[in-house]
Amino acid sequence: MRQLPDSAHLLMQALERRDIPVQILQSKPLLWSFEYQGWQYMQNETSQFSSSAGVAITRNSSALTQVLAQLDIPQAENCSDSQWRVHSLVIDGEVIVAVARQEDTEWTEISLPKQLGKQLQKLTSELELFACQVFFVTDSLEDAAAYAVCEITDRLALDEYEVFGVTPTPADQFAEALLHRVETDAVHDLPVIGHNTMIDFSASVRGVPAKIDTGADSSAVWASDIHMNEDGSLQFVLFGEGSPHYTGEVIRTSDYSVAAVRSASGHQVVKFYVRLLVRVLGKRVWVRFGLSDRSSHTYPILIGRRTLKHKFLVDVREKDESLLDVSTATPRSNELNVELQADPVAFYKKYHGKEID
Repeated sequence: MRQLPDSAHLLMQALERRDIPVQILQSKPLLWSFEYQGWQYMQNETSQFSSSAGVAITRNSSALTQVLAQLDIPQAENCSDSQWRVHSLVIDGEVIVAVARQEDTEWTEISLPKQLGKQLQKLTSELELFACQVFFVTDSLEDAAAYAVCEITDRLALDEYEVFGVTPTPADQFAEALLHRVETDAVHDLPVIGHNTMIDFSASVRGVPAKIDTGADSSAVWASDIHMNEDGSLQFVLFGEGSPHYTGEVIRTSDYSVAAVRSASGHQVVKFYVRLLVRVLGKRVWVRFGLSDRSSHTYPILIGRRTLKHKFLVDVREKDESLLDVSTATPRSNELNVELQADPVAFYKKYHGKEID
C-alpha cells in the first residue's frame, strides 16, 4: 500500500473513532474513501477529495443556473485578463479559505466580502453540497456584487490551499466540520425506527424482516455455504434454501474480518464479518454483518447498536405492521401453527417444556 498523506491519516483516524466506515482502496487512482449519511468522499493520489458523483456543476448546468437566479447571484459568461480569478473552499456552509490572482500574478489568500459569504452558505445549502470549491471572477475583491460564479465542483483540492500557510489546514478543518456534523445531528432529524423493520439488499432481495436490538453491539444476517476460496476471498450466500428471500446468488469478497464470539452453548466460535450496502427506511447504509445460521430465528437479520448509531432514533413502540406475522415466516413455524389450530390440547401435551426437532 502506498503511503497516505498525513492529513489523510488524521482524518481516517478521526472518522473511525466515530464508527464512520473508512475503506482502503487498492486500485488507482483512489487511495481511500469514507461514507456518511448517503454521500461518499474519496481521496486520490493528488490529495483531492471528491464525492461519489464526482461531477462538477459547471456554468452550463441548468441546476446551477436555476439556483443562482433564485439567490440573485450573477453567473460569469467569460473572464477578461484584467479580472480577478477567485477560488474558494466551502465546508458545511463556511468559507474555509479563498485565494485570488490576476493574469500572470501569484495566488494570494484573501477574505471574501461578508455578504458574499452569506450567499455562499445559501448556495451550497440549496445544492446540498457539504463541501465544495466555488470559482469566481470579479473586477473588485471588496465588492460582493461584482463577483460572478464560474463553476462549482465537489472535487476538493485541499492541499492546493495549504501552500498559503492556512492554519489549521483545510484537511483538518474538513475533518472537524464533518465530525461536528456527526456529533450535533439533531435527534428529531433522525428517522425513527421501531423494534422491527424491512431491509432491501438489492432489486431482487427486498423487504427482508429485521429485528432492531439495542442490546446487541453488532449486526447479524443469515448466511449459508460460507467458505474460503483458494485466493483468500470469502464466499457465501445470503439466507438459506428454506427462506423465501433465498436466491442462491454467490457473494465473494476480500473485505472481511473475523471475531471470536460465544455461541448459545457457551463455546467460543469464529464468526466472519462483512460489510454490505443495504437500504433501511429509504436510507442507503453500510452495515457490518456477522454471518451465521439464523434459520431457527424469527428474524433472519438482527440490527445492533453500531449500525443504529448516528443514523436512526429507536422507538420500541413503533413497528412495521406488515411484520406482525413474521413469527410464522419459517416453514417449521407454519407447520406448528397448523398443528396448534387443529388440536390445542394435544399440541400442549406434545410440546410444552420439550425440545422439538
